Amino acid sequence: DTTCEQISLRALQMNSCGLKPAALAILTSGVRLSPLQHLSLRLNSLGSNTGPILREMLFGDPPQPREPSETAQRRPISVSLHGLSDAQNASDPGALPPGTAGDSPRVSQLRSLDLSQNDLGRAALDLAEGLLWNTNLRSLTLRQNKLQPTAFAPFVECLGINRGLVYLDISRNPVCGPSTAVLEALSQVIGQNQTLRGLFMSATAMTSEGAIALAECLPDLHNLERLDVSENPGIDVAGLMALSASIKLNRSLICVEVTVNTGDDVCAALEQSIAQVCIANMQRLDTESVQSSDAELEFGPKPAHVWTHADAAPECDIPGVVAAKLSGENDRYEYTCLVTDIAAVKRTHESSEGGDEQM
Repeated sequence: DTTCEQISLRALQMNSCGLKPAALAILTSGVRLSPLQHLSLRLNSLGSNTGPILREMLFGDPPQPREPSETAQRRPISVSLHGLSDAQNASDPGALPPGTAGDSPRVSQLRSLDLSQNDLGRAALDLAEGLLWNTNLRSLTLRQNKLQPTAFAPFVECLGINRGLVYLDISRNPVCGPSTAVLEALSQVIGQNQTLRGLFMSATAMTSEGAIALAECLPDLHNLERLDVSENPGIDVAGLMALSASIKLNRSLICVEVTVNTGDDVCAALEQSIAQVCIANMQRLDTESVQSSDAELEFGPKPAHVWTHADAAPECDIPGVVAAKLSGENDRYEYTCLVTDIAAVKRTHESSEGGDEQM
């Protein structure tokens, strides 16, 4: 008999399949037990009632004590705009973090999940609960899911707890306006997250007030590399000025996308200023990378840490190199290489050059 562990499938796309909650529940049980790493469920019939199923897909119930007492019974996870979730509160004796003694269900191996263009609505709360206990998921795409600020606010606070998510795309959801409450909450908790490297908030009804709230936390984000706030017409010169001033104090951002009205010279100058900071950061990071590579050649390679949008690492024929595929939208793909053994690559390169000279 073939078990889930013996299945070699790593990526599954079920876009525009008319998938409904009943079928999703069946799929979820297989996803939880399989080595599947990349799942795309765009353009299906998934609504807010699929929230519990999606939470189950990401993790399931938090680990439980083996001998629960009356004061150690599990309570439903709840997340508010102010304070951590009940399950993560240290004063809750019934909440055990992953890895502690207890009967823990198997954590999903998913690295990327794309739920774009499904009417998820309030299912964001269930996703937040699933992410509290999931450290494997690297990329979550929630584009055009009809998320509202009230439904997305708990998800924002989850970012202050989750220690695995690298890329988050909430574009084309009106979650950032007209009130700035969500962005204010985001600016408070995102500084606690040291793994997030890409945040995409295009067309999210962000205003200048929201951009100012977001700008307040940018200097403290030491790992964020990509920020997209484009297609938000509510961001005027005041918002761009705040972003420009804040980004100058950030040393990690290498790509910031904003939309500037044609003919607005002041905004165009601010956009150019932002671009120059990103270029300077990229050049500095490249220099540091070269210096780090030289140090690795002398003292040996450091343990590799793979982070990509799709977090896929297919086999590569070059010794010491792991090829990582970055997937984008509209079936456009980019490829990069992550060097894990520079000495091996150097030997391969020298051997190749020697062969060319003999020819």
